[in-house]
Amino acid sequence: MTSTQATDPWVLAALWTGTAALALTLVLAAEIVFLRIRMRRAARREQAVIQQWRPLFAAAIAEDQPRHVPRVARQDRVAFLKLWVHLQASLRGSASRGLIEIGLRARADRAALRLLAGGNRSEALLGILTLGHLRDARHWDALVLHLDANDSLLSIYTGWAMVQADPWRAADMLVPRVLVRADWPLAQVVTIMQDGGAPLLHALEARLPALTDGALLRALRIMEGLRATLPPELHERLLGDPSMDVLIAALRLAAGPGVLPRVRALAAHEDWRVRVHAARTLGRIGESEDVDRLRTLLADSEWWVRHRAAEALASLPFLTPPDLEHMAGELQDRYGSAMLRHILALAPSTGARA
Repeated sequence: MTSTQATDPWVLAALWTGTAALALTLVLAAEIVFLRIRMRRAARREQAVIQQWRPLFAAAIAEDQPRHVPRVARQDRVAFLKLWVHLQASLRGSASRGLIEIGLRARADRAALRLLAGGNRSEALLGILTLGHLRDARHWDALVLHLDANDSLLSIYTGWAMVQADPWRAADMLVPRVLVRADWPLAQVVTIMQDGGAPLLHALEARLPALTDGALLRALRIMEGLRATLPPELHERLLGDPSMDVLIAALRLAAGPGVLPRVRALAAHEDWRVRVHAARTLGRIGESEDVDRLRTLLADSEWWVRHRAAEALASLPFLTPPDLEHMAGELQDRYGSAMLRHILALAPSTGARA
């Protein structure tokens, strides 16, 4: 390289750019190596925690509490709690109580509170799960702080943890929120309500008469998931609700002869979606006088209405397959006859009543 080339600004720029790129590459390579070493150390340390605590947890599960419980080092808290929560989630009864006892002896609650106060999102969630599985209401205030978090995962698991700690106390705080938190998955809400039992169900039932619009619809869907029944007077009113969604939700909850007159009337509703659910409901709670009503629905202009009517007839316990075959032969409407025969043909493979 000549002196002129060496002092050329473009050559100098290229030289410095190449040098900088090489330096950055070396730094990135060193960072990757450092991270891999750090991850391996963390994995080895976590494995050591598991090897240390698994036998102790196994003894506690077998109702043989160890005399001495080691102190959990600060850097081992997450690994310790992950193992404890993993085991606790699969246990019930006395085995669960044994694991709770050793967890408290190892100060799992304090470790959880530290994660809840200063950890990242996953560590905060681990702290919430730990407090929930401990079923200890002493740390109620720490949980309440996260009940209204924008993070739907943290907030719904906070609700679960509160129910585990004290379902009666949690009911009045949690039920109003499950009705308005659309970001809380309905399936998880139902599971939490089932875990809470009577306190949460009573709190939900107490609010039903005053609910409107979206909150009412969500409450009805929760009730359906819980397989709960509505108070008769309220159910009667909801079966005449002007909202199509509420009306259908009320039909899905119909159980027992008390609501049959309303359901029968809805079988002739002008909206085919209501007729579909009325037919389905008659298949669950209908009586012999509903056979003709369902036969009429077999001639409905909507395919789904005919389909549900045929399924309803096939599910009525007092009608036998020969009865249904005879009915299909008598029907004047060829579409209804074909639908009923189709459902009868499917019965053995779908598990329907034969």
